[in-house]
Order: sequence, then structure tokens, then C-alpha cells
Amino acid sequence: MAKTKQNVDGLYAAGSSKTKESRKIVLEYIGEDASEKKPIETPAAGTRLDALAKNKKQRPAVSAADRQAAAAAIELVGKEAAGDRRAAVFSDKKEEAEKPALKSARAAEQPAPAALPAIRKRPGPKTGRPQPVEPAAEAGVTKRSARPKTHRLISARKIKRKTLAVKNRVEKNIARAVRPESPAGRSSALIGKFFSIAAAVVFAYYLLFALSVYWLHPDNRYSRLLNRCLPVPAIVSNFGFLDYYEYNDGVAAALAGGAPSLGEARQEMARLIIAKKIAREHGLELGAGRLSPEKKSELDAILLEAGLSRGFGEKAVEARKSIDSGENFDDAAKRYGFDLNSRYFTAEEAAGKFGGKIALMQIGQVSDIIVGEDGYFVVQVLEKNDAAFGLKYFYARGKILDDYIDEYLKRMKLWSLVR
Repeated sequence: MAKTKQNVDGLYAAGSSKTKESRKIVLEYIGEDASEKKPIETPAAGTRLDALAKNKKQRPAVSAADRQAAAAAIELVGKEAAGDRRAAVFSDKKEEAEKPALKSARAAEQPAPAALPAIRKRPGPKTGRPQPVEPAAEAGVTKRSARPKTHRLISARKIKRKTLAVKNRVEKNIARAVRPESPAGRSSALIGKFFSIAAAVVFAYYLLFALSVYWLHPDNRYSRLLNRCLPVPAIVSNFGFLDYYEYNDGVAAALAGGAPSLGEARQEMARLIIAKKIAREHGLELGAGRLSPEKKSELDAILLEAGLSRGFGEKAVEARKSIDSGENFDDAAKRYGFDLNSRYFTAEEAAGKFGGKIALMQIGQVSDIIVGEDGYFVVQVLEKNDAAFGLKYFYARGKILDDYIDEYLKRMKLWSLVR
């Protein structure tokens, strides 16, 4: 309800309707017609004071009793209007007090709407703190959250900061380009350009040489010498590669050595790649060409020695420990599942199979683990003379080069660049 103004006496000012009603009451009280309005004559000429004096003379004379009665009537009307306003204010306050009760009663009569999940805003752009949770909208209508002004301000700051960073970077680049270089800087730049040009020339020459090898198949001393410096791969795998001339020589040797087909020869080249990888891991260089028997035996011995530390001859080691603890040689061999062998060897045969340490052993003595061609031996001397040795031994097979190659072949991926 709009607040009404007060006059100097503290009474509420009446509205236009109340004013008209009060005027009507007063005019009826003094015996004049309320509907009739007497126009005020305004002189066409003369001063304003003359007009006011003339109008004052034309007014009817009002006695003091009439004035008091009119004032009393006006006061009565003002009091009634003030009472009406107080009643209206009281009624409005009562309605405001009753609104929550009416609202709860209406809500109890209507079915409750399904609760909507609270909508959470993303974390703030600066602090990372989550914004307050918005309550679910009433009557199933989701309130769309307005974008905060701070976010727009922060976006503007980011754009301004990025623009300034780009501007600084451009200015630095321009200054660096315009700045005169020192002699040291000029010489280093020339050296860098020289090496870049040299690398590009070498790469172009290598590419030309590789294409000529694949298409023209040159085979002379100069092409082989250049291939040693810049090897051209023939077959490539995930374990290494073979260059063009090594691959051709290996395939030719495999076919001459009895390989039934070109596919078998290529398979042998794949095995050669794996053998070279294993040899490099153990510090042995196999060289170019096929794998020679001597190199293979040397690599087998290295792998068998390494296999002892990896647990491949574990049973032989356990059996030898049991013999040291006092168990009989035959019983230890049978308990660990080894087959016993007894035979006579000449001195040369014994040294070739078990090594030269056999000649230094005494009768009844048991050897340590002996690494043979493809496994591990434990030997006991039964008889000994200048011409022959009576030996008893058991054997545990180890993991040699062929076993490693078979495992690698299962995981090998091979690409051929030649026909």
C-alpha cells in the first residue's frame, strides 16, 4: 500500500476523491449548490491586484458560526479518512501474515513435484573454488543461471594478457633480427648452415646410392666399400637388419650349402639377425656372412655359462649340492631325475667332452658343474690309468643359441626391401 503524505498538522492529506467529497459536504452545509462552479472573472486589463480585489468583493459574506461549522465538518471527514486508511493498513498486514499459511495449505493439497538435482557451476577461473549450488527450480522448471560478470572480466583480462605477450614476442623477434651480430655469432651461424647443407647433401647422396643399389644391383669393390660406410638395408626386423650385400652373400651361401628353397635361405638370414643381436648383448661380434660353427660353439658356451645364473641348470646344481652334503652319487642323480651313464674314455675323448680338468681328478672324486656343448655334466672318476678313464656322469640339458633363436622367431616381425 502506497504511503500517504502528511500536512503540517500531522493529519493525512486526502486524495482527490476525498477532497471532492469533503467539498460537497461543506457546500451543502452552507447552502450552496455543489454541482455549480462559479468562474473567476479575470480582467482583460489592469493589474493582478485589481482582479484579486474585485473577486474578493464578489465573494459572499460568511459568518463566524458558518466557518466553525465548516472547519468541524472538514475535521470530521479527515478523521474518517484516517480511520479508513488505518483499517486498510491493518487488513494488508493481516493478509501478509496469512500468506505463508495459505501457501503451505495449497502445497499440501497439490502433489509434490519431483526433486530436481542441484546444478553446480564450474570452478571459478582464478581461485578454482566451486560456485554456490543453485536450488532446484519449482514446478519442474529449471532456472538458467546467468553468466557472472566476473567471468567476463576475467576473460577480458586473459585476452589482454595474451595480446600483450604476443606483442612482446614480436617486438623481441624484430629486435633480434635488426640487431647486428657479433663476429662470434656470425661464425657460429655460418658453421651451423655449413653442417646443415652437408647433412642434406649426404642424405641426398645416400638416397641416390640406395635407389641405384635396389634398381641396378651393382656389385663391385667400390659399391661394397660405400655400403660399409652407408649400409643399405635388404631385410629389416624389430631385432635388427642385414645390409644388401651381406644378405645376398648369405642367401647364396645357404643355397650352396643345401638350403632347399629361397624361403629357407631367407629364414636362415632371419636367424642370423637374431644371432647377431644375442651376440651383441653378450659382447661378441659375429662379423659379416653366415654364422660359422666356431662362432656358434663359442656363443653356446657363453649362453650356457650365463644360464647357470638364470636357473636353467638348477637341477644339476641342486644334485651337486646334495652330493657335497654326503648323499650317494647314484641316489642324488635318480632323485633329481637324471640318467646315469658309465663308460671308458681315452684321455683325448675325456678332455674333448669334459675338459682338461678330468686328467687332474683322483679316483672317487666328483667334479663341479662342467659346461659341455649343449648342457651341464657332473662326473665321478671310477678308474684311471695312462691309457683310459672309467667315468660315471649325469647330464642336464641347458639353453643354447638355437633355443633362444626359436623363442625370438615367435616375436619377430620381418620386412623385405628386395625381391
